[in-house]
Amino acid sequence: MINYKHLLAFVTVVRKKSFTGAAKELYMTQPAISWQIKNLENEIDLVLIERKERGTKLTEAGKQFYMYAEKIIKAHEQLIEEMKQLKCMEKGRLLVGASTVPGEYILPAYMSRFKEAYPLADVFVSTGPSENIGEQLLSEDIHIGVVGAKLEDSRIESTAFKKDKVILVASTDHLLTELEEVTLEDVVKYPLVLRERGSGVRRTIEETLDKHNYKLHHFPYYVELSGSRAGITAVKNSNAVAWVSSIVARDSIVLNEIKEIPIKYVDLNRQIYLIHHKIKTLSPLSETFLNFMLKQKD
Repeated sequence: MINYKHLLAFVTVVRKKSFTGAAKELYMTQPAISWQIKNLENEIDLVLIERKERGTKLTEAGKQFYMYAEKIIKAHEQLIEEMKQLKCMEKGRLLVGASTVPGEYILPAYMSRFKEAYPLADVFVSTGPSENIGEQLLSEDIHIGVVGAKLEDSRIESTAFKKDKVILVASTDHLLTELEEVTLEDVVKYPLVLRERGSGVRRTIEETLDKHNYKLHHFPYYVELSGSRAGITAVKNSNAVAWVSSIVARDSIVLNEIKEIPIKYVDLNRQIYLIHHKIKTLSPLSETFLNFMLKQKD
């Protein structure tokens, strides 16, 4: 196997066009440089450099060998530089997985700020249901996750990041809007539009219904739709109701496209969580991103 130090000595001799210049560059003696080159030539059983009275001259084998040796030295130098930058937590590839609501409504603004602070970082964000994000984290397909439900897995570290509220919405002329007080008993009389399994909003709804002794089968029927705004679109011109994130519904309520229906004795507050693998060591860039996000927490 070719020794890297021998390669470095050879490339430096060629660059400096002399053994003396290479010795000064590498802080070595000239005999030490000569010994390195001789060992390299012995390793490959070819003469690479001819010693001349006025400097050196590459043999044909030396010319071809130099093309590859220089690439190796440059790649090594680039590797060292990039590792230094990684150590400084400023450069690298960061894969972030986010459930739908934080991925579409919370993260974009923070991503812009993070890129301004760390322009050399390459950040990629993918979205999916909270449970899927947890699976991707454990399989190391992503480095950091942002989800709308606390995932019950001892290998996942969860930190509360932002507050959110899941609210019931309906069309502006829905019969529920005419009642002075609305209870869950009133709500279950109408069809329900529901997020897909695995989503944080879906989990919050099912846990709340269960707490009040209701199940999904108490509704006339329910429809599962994926996407954070699907429920809003579905209820605009129907008698169905939908539980959605208040963050997602905010603009549609302001525009009077839908109405929020407060439910007596029911409060669906939830947390958005930052998650990372509890056992695996975070890369410097992942740690930088996590600390950056934690500074933005509620």
